[in-house]
Amino acid sequence: AGRGDELGELSAGFNEMVARLRALVSQETGRKEMLGKIFGAMREGLVVLDRNGRVALTNPAFRALVGEEKPEGRFLWEVVRESALAELAQTGNGALTESATVRLGGRGFLCSATRIPAGGETVITFHDVTEVERMAAVKRDLVVNASHELRTPLTAIKGFLETLSETLTGDEKRYVEVISRHTERLINIVRDLLVLSQVEEGPKLEVGPVKLDRVAADVLRIFERRSREKGLELKLEAEAGLPAVSGDEFHFEQVLVNLVDNAVKYTDAGYVRVRLARDGERVKLVVEDTGIGIPADQLPRLYERFFVTDKARSRKLGGTGLGLAIVKHIVLQHGGTIEAESDPGQGSRFTVTLPAA
Repeated sequence: AGRGDELGELSAGFNEMVARLRALVSQETGRKEMLGKIFGAMREGLVVLDRNGRVALTNPAFRALVGEEKPEGRFLWEVVRESALAELAQTGNGALTESATVRLGGRGFLCSATRIPAGGETVITFHDVTEVERMAAVKRDLVVNASHELRTPLTAIKGFLETLSETLTGDEKRYVEVISRHTERLINIVRDLLVLSQVEEGPKLEVGPVKLDRVAADVLRIFERRSREKGLELKLEAEAGLPAVSGDEFHFEQVLVNLVDNAVKYTDAGYVRVRLARDGERVKLVVEDTGIGIPADQLPRLYERFFVTDKARSRKLGGTGLGLAIVKHIVLQHGGTIEAESDPGQGSRFTVTLPAA
């Protein structure tokens, strides 16, 4: 009887274990089916690479994109012949997540690669941005065409206003000067819109070795009179033996003009200083001032188009809110970085780093 009870308990325990295993298998099967449905319903292409870079898992959208029924087991570069995508797939040695825009079959895709540290797999998603790119091109063309159409009549208006101002006195002269000042602001906006559109489009750069100390000296001469009128000290400090940087000299000049212009514009006392120094394999350019500064909550928005920290002062001084957007695009095009630091009432510092030639 005792042995029979033991067998009964053993049998009951075995049956309970089988029931639990069945529940776990059913639960796991349900999860797999759910994941399969999610992958199948995704409009974005998805591919999972193993630690060796071979395709381990794909969804229908990816297979349709590359025109392959069974890409599993092959290297990604065998499935998709795209150098930018191959570089993105190597994200395992860098950051956990990286992104790049690639073109496949005449369409543009924003691809994001995420590394899974535990198993070494890499998950890559493909988001179709063709329509977004098309709309951006339409907007860019509209801006360029409108700017070209506005530039000629605005220049004519400005010229006639200056001529008219010479023949007037009193309030009439003051009214014309106000109109002329706002016309000049419109001309500046049109000019900056054209420059920004050209930069965003990715123009062909005339790349060569550029001596930033010489460019900076030339740019500071442009602002000598304005600085003197405001009682500002304009300083250039360049490290001896500074290496050249590789890029387009005209665009580097635009970067310096915009940064120094802002510094002079928003500084009423003290100095504006440009410093150049070697920083490892890069050259560091710093433009700092003792001006009104920038509130901390506004620093993340500095490079947005038309964003200005002091709207009243910007209107008075003819600012367009496009200068820093232009600066950032140019710096990024040249493989550089830009950072802003500021203390309200103490001044601002913009630091640009560029690869040495």
